[in-house]
Amino acid sequence: MLQMFRSTVGRALAAGLVTAALVPAPVFAATATITADIEDASGRPYKLAVPDSPAPSSGFPVVIWLHGSGLAENSEAPFTPEGEGLQALAADRNLIAVVPYAGPGENPNSTNDDNRWRNYQFDAQGNYVGSPNDVTYILAVLEEVKARYPVNPNRIYIGGHSGGAAMSLTVVGAGNASRFAARFHLKGLFTTAQRVGQERYSVPPARLTPGYALPTLLMRGRCETQTNGNVPRNIQDADQKAYLRALAGVTGAEPPTTTTTVDGDLYTVSAYTGLVPFTFVETDAYQEQGCPPDPNNPGFDHAVEAADVRWVYDNFLVNQSATTTRRACNLSFPGLADCGRGSIPLPDATGYDYQQRVLVPFPSGQAPTSP
Repeated sequence: MLQMFRSTVGRALAAGLVTAALVPAPVFAATATITADIEDASGRPYKLAVPDSPAPSSGFPVVIWLHGSGLAENSEAPFTPEGEGLQALAADRNLIAVVPYAGPGENPNSTNDDNRWRNYQFDAQGNYVGSPNDVTYILAVLEEVKARYPVNPNRIYIGGHSGGAAMSLTVVGAGNASRFAARFHLKGLFTTAQRVGQERYSVPPARLTPGYALPTLLMRGRCETQTNGNVPRNIQDADQKAYLRALAGVTGAEPPTTTTTVDGDLYTVSAYTGLVPFTFVETDAYQEQGCPPDPNNPGFDHAVEAADVRWVYDNFLVNQSATTTRRACNLSFPGLADCGRGSIPLPDATGYDYQQRVLVPFPSGQAPTSP
């Protein structure tokens, strides 16, 4: 899904227009420099926003932002408005913002496949098989940033929007949760975009092996009911929420919700207490006044602005540190001894109909091949 934006930087992070935030936003008079088109060891470019101020004694926090589908490497789109917003966030919060690029698609004859992350491409054993290898690239970018700048290893965060959000779960699910303090998933599809085994981007959550229970913020738009693959997004998001709740070790009743308004959008926030923090946010650009008539066009409810990124950092990420909120997978909760592989049982030998939430045989009766 292409990224969509509702406003310019004037309404976004650089202006700091976040109303009624759960915590006050501190104000800094600082600047950050955009370092553009750096190449990692594999020759793929990425961009950085680095504060001009000195690093904290513990090193800079790092936010890795993975863009949504369809944005080319030579496009400035990730820096407008999020990029300029991320530049302001880097300056105001004294952190390094990192923007990798998805690169060209796997099919050179298909414009639909351009600049899309290779999300959820795992084989039956849970090995990432995307080609080119986006997981290796993103981790190489992180290691290069750590080598170039003083980085706080306990405050490295990864996330993104739409296809980029899904890629952040792919990176973590490929056994890399120990590298991060938290993850943020802003309006991105889940592993169950298609019936399990039916498409290459569809894998059961059981194939994700993060290795750690990682604090996560999941955001969806209220009007996001568009169909990705053959499963509506609201169903994907419900299953994704259930999976992430289980992975965080959350049990018991739903917590009370709080509401706030961020740049004109109504936020409904559920903060769960489990083994690690899990926060679910539903945004509503239409203030409960209905949705666009086309269910496959959620309009602004799929958009992400710089103000959203600032709110996520100020109200969730800043509270997460690898030394205090991340947990290894010796979990006592049922089904979580291996960090979520058993939290949603999806046998590889069957399909899963998310419309009805029932296990069904594959048409041929055969187990799925590699997605």
